[in-house]
Amino acid sequence: MSQEPEPEKGGLELDIKWETVESEDAREVIERIQLVSERVLFHWRAFPIILPQSIVDNKQICLKDLFVLPTFDELDALTTDCKGNPKFLSHNQLQSIKRKGQFTVPSINFPGQTHVWKLNNFFQKGIDTAREEYLDGLSFSMRFLVVYAPELLLADRLSVKESLNYLKSDLVELFDLLFGVGKVYSPNLERRIQEERCKFLVAELKCKGEGAKQIGRYVRNQAQKALREKVTMAMERAPSIPYRFTTPISLEVDLRLFDRDVMRKVASPLTRILEKSGRGWFLSFREKVIAELKTRKLSEAEIEMEANIMVMDEYLKRVYNGVRSCPEITCTGQDVDRLLIEQAQLYVLMHRALDIVSIKMEMELRDIKKYFVGEYPILSRDSSWMKEQMDRAQKKFIEENKWLPHEISVELFKQHFLKQHTYFLSRDLAFMRDTEPVLRKELEADKKPCRSYEWKIRIWRPENYLITRVLHGQTEVIPTVISSVPTSITSPRSDPYHPIFSVKRVTTRVTTSRWPLWRVQNYIHRTLTWLLNTMFVLGYIVPWCSPLSVRALFCTRPFLSDYELSQVNGTLCPKKSSQRATLISRLIDIWRKVSKARTRFESQPDTGFLGKGWNRFLNRFWNYVVKGFFPSIFLVLFLPLGSLVTCILSLALCVTAPAWMPLVVLVFHLVCIIVYDFDCPTPDRNQIFPLFVTLGSLVLRGVVQPIFCLIGALVLCPTVSGLIALCSVFNYGVRIAWDSLMFYSLIKPKGRLPSGNSWIVKRVMGPGLAPDFYFEITIEQALIAFQAKLETEELNVYYHKANQKISEPLTEYKTFFQNCFSPFSAKLVESEGPYKDLIRETLVLKSSLEDKVLKRRQQLETGLNVSTRSRIRMRKPLLEKTLFAACKVAQNFYPVRIFSKMSGEEVTNFWESRGLDVGDWMNLAILLMSEIFCQDFLTPLDDPDVCFSVEMRMRENPISSDVLLTTIESECWGGEVPVTMSKVKYHIHSPFLDISAFNPMSRSPHIIEHTLSLYLCIPLPILHPAYISVIIHNRETDNPFSTDNAVCQAILKALQDSGPTLNQDCISLEIEDSTSSSSDDNSSLARSTPTQEDMLAVDSPTHLYGQVPTHPPSSRRGGGDTGSLTPDLGASSANTSGHGGHSSKASLACPEEINLEDVVLSSYGTTV
Repeated sequence: MSQEPEPEKGGLELDIKWETVESEDAREVIERIQLVSERVLFHWRAFPIILPQSIVDNKQICLKDLFVLPTFDELDALTTDCKGNPKFLSHNQLQSIKRKGQFTVPSINFPGQTHVWKLNNFFQKGIDTAREEYLDGLSFSMRFLVVYAPELLLADRLSVKESLNYLKSDLVELFDLLFGVGKVYSPNLERRIQEERCKFLVAELKCKGEGAKQIGRYVRNQAQKALREKVTMAMERAPSIPYRFTTPISLEVDLRLFDRDVMRKVASPLTRILEKSGRGWFLSFREKVIAELKTRKLSEAEIEMEANIMVMDEYLKRVYNGVRSCPEITCTGQDVDRLLIEQAQLYVLMHRALDIVSIKMEMELRDIKKYFVGEYPILSRDSSWMKEQMDRAQKKFIEENKWLPHEISVELFKQHFLKQHTYFLSRDLAFMRDTEPVLRKELEADKKPCRSYEWKIRIWRPENYLITRVLHGQTEVIPTVISSVPTSITSPRSDPYHPIFSVKRVTTRVTTSRWPLWRVQNYIHRTLTWLLNTMFVLGYIVPWCSPLSVRALFCTRPFLSDYELSQVNGTLCPKKSSQRATLISRLIDIWRKVSKARTRFESQPDTGFLGKGWNRFLNRFWNYVVKGFFPSIFLVLFLPLGSLVTCILSLALCVTAPAWMPLVVLVFHLVCIIVYDFDCPTPDRNQIFPLFVTLGSLVLRGVVQPIFCLIGALVLCPTVSGLIALCSVFNYGVRIAWDSLMFYSLIKPKGRLPSGNSWIVKRVMGPGLAPDFYFEITIEQALIAFQAKLETEELNVYYHKANQKISEPLTEYKTFFQNCFSPFSAKLVESEGPYKDLIRETLVLKSSLEDKVLKRRQQLETGLNVSTRSRIRMRKPLLEKTLFAACKVAQNFYPVRIFSKMSGEEVTNFWESRGLDVGDWMNLAILLMSEIFCQDFLTPLDDPDVCFSVEMRMRENPISSDVLLTTIESECWGGEVPVTMSKVKYHIHSPFLDISAFNPMSRSPHIIEHTLSLYLCIPLPILHPAYISVIIHNRETDNPFSTDNAVCQAILKALQDSGPTLNQDCISLEIEDSTSSSSDDNSSLARSTPTQEDMLAVDSPTHLYGQVPTHPPSSRRGGGDTGSLTPDLGASSANTSGHGGHSSKASLACPEEINLEDVVLSSYGTTV
């Protein structure tokens, strides 16, 4: 290669206007800057743009003539003989028309290709085609007998079987609406089984030392303190969590990957290792694997499966080596790298077991499908029948092989010596196969009623109220003491060492929906509850404690009608807000206000407009008459009358309540049956107009639906099937007769080869019409295109380097100006001076460069569009020789003409950007060939492929391919060149491993969304070592404790999240959240209604439908709940009432400040 001329630099002259410079100092500075700038700054005096040598420098070579596509217009030559007469159809063509309704004509220009012509179905359909339609018609007619009719009788939806189930369930629902049917369910069945599964995996583990016992004692003590000291206890230092355990067979179990601190340290290096391990080897290794597997004579499916496994194994091998050699992971702890590798192997091998079972299922289903096609040639044509049979076979396979993923995973673990994971997976398999069915039956037998109903009856006498005191988690009942002095301490103290008092003012009876006739039982309890509470209100509250009571009529002073609970010592004290005024107190209050108004008027100075003499008369009339006399007369006349009438009516209703209350309750129950079911035991059942909905469902789905299904299955389906079969037979006979008539009367005597499409005949296949035809090229054409691609790459590098070279003067000028004048806040001006000249020269040179480069690029283009490039192929021997030759061309071209112009870092980036190892010339040639043509170019042509030759009309061949190939064969030809055939025939996936595969806590254990993995959890649901320690403590101690409460769960969660360096504030916060959120829920948990998930296991004759719940269970009270009824000095106020208005235990609040010197505390009373 000749040496390229270097650009010629010229000095940059600065035009300085010295007449404008007056200062000698400034002139001296400018002169020095001018000397330096003329030495540093320059411009291109001459910049020759000479593009690299190219094959298109020869005017005789035009790459547009490299690929000349064939023409397919030969129909006119096919339809006439050598004398120009039309050709008639041959005997074979006539027989093809008779059998298939089409005929073929051999091609002249394309040997081995044929033109296929198809006749209009009106003239000829063909015996074979008519027979296929006849068999399809019979198959369609059989669908009504073997698919639709059985579905109308026995299917799960819209069938007689479903109607009978609806009839039974609707009758049960109707009886349940009227009288009540037992409704029970198994609460949290799946969650409890999952919990037992997790515990079973670690049930046999042992811990060396006292670590597990210390954790257990710590959790128990902290839970007791949390309940006793209301979250304000002083937290003691948590012991370290043990992560090493042993099994009964002395197998060491290391669970240090459950330590979040360890996983945080290894997360960053693992990410780098995973990213680095997938670069630079996949393409070459994939082709090597495919070539190796093809020598074993395996099928394509087996080659694809084995290749994916081998590629993944190679990737995992690189990842594991990176983990072992990573110093950051090694410094985390001893054998942490081994634990990470084993965890990743667990993840990969369990998924591989699922894939193996999936492939086995597909193979078995494929064999079953072949069996059905052979044994039932007509029925197998029907897609509905085949789908039903295949679904049935798939369900049978899954049921028979539900433990196969576990067993294969265990075998794979043993082969890879994963003893720890083999132990846990074997335990999981033993639980799911042996223990889980028995446990499920036991838990399903543990039934709870779907709903509980509370019937609260008010206690009439305050002396019988139940008062409890809670201190340090201990609850005790104290004697009821009534004080006559009001108190202001009614809110619980915030002091954790002060007791909390609560009062219960009702007696509660509970009924459930467990037993039959529960609605009758509810009717009796509701009647009794409403009767007693109504008699309490009408017979006691109204005549004795209300503002219109007898006491309000005859007493002289106001009285207090209610009690409230004192939080000082639990005494019932009169409630100030329950004061009731009497007739006399009202009159006294009226005239006291009159007296105060008169006194205020007389005491004021006489400064008014009219003076007191005139205003005194008006003031006396207003106060004595309007404000005093009239209200007093109104009270004296109407208050006694109203009190007497109210008391008499109240007592009369109270006495007659046993007579009319049962009728009221009966009306309420009728409303529940007809309008809205307030006593509905299950949340999924309709509650609005339940009777009409049930009767409508009974009539439509229980009576009308089975009638229509029977008519359809026994009458319509056979009738339609027979009609379709008769139509198919008739159509087949008519078609055969018509085809014979048209063939012998018209086609055979008159048929000729057509020269174009018409409404009678149309060309459907042939050269140029096939959607999957290809163009075959030669070695010379491929190598010339490859050379043009290399020169394009060289041209791009040259353009990039020349562009940088052209911009050097401008860059130097900017740098010089920035360094010298930026401290003086100076700015470059592009509109004048030498900078403007530099910009203009740079733009001119760049424009000239772009024009020449663009012209060269156009000359190096082959002129093939995307569609044509995607169809270019080669035969396998020629493709192998082409790739080897391209490899040698690239090996000789790149170092000399491209890499010589690049730095070492740029060369390294060149290989990494393409995902190749340095010096991997074969895969570079493969990659470039894919870019020139398409990805599928590397798949060689087979004998059945339809292909056409592409000519080359270049006057001169720029590459001596014969000499090159002869040199290669004599020097380097040592075996088969790997050809990329996986692009189309084999789907070899790029290996990938998520970082979560190394973390056993990456997500909560759940069932993988896979048809075959209904029982396989990935990863295994192993409990955290903190939970394992508690299990070991409870197993080995005589004083076990339950961890089902919210406080223990919060402490264990804090231990799990914090690791060995436990944050005490985190635990305090967790406990506070759990206690505040669950304090009220725990009391009502037993009486809450089941969720829809629980209702899936309802044990009742009624079939209940439900879905997975998306909300927590809600507490629903029975109809017997009553509002707060206020007796004399007996009922509690709103601010001290508890849940449902019947408990005075309130939320924590700061008490009012009191002076203990003025209070004398007795044992159970307060004296002020």
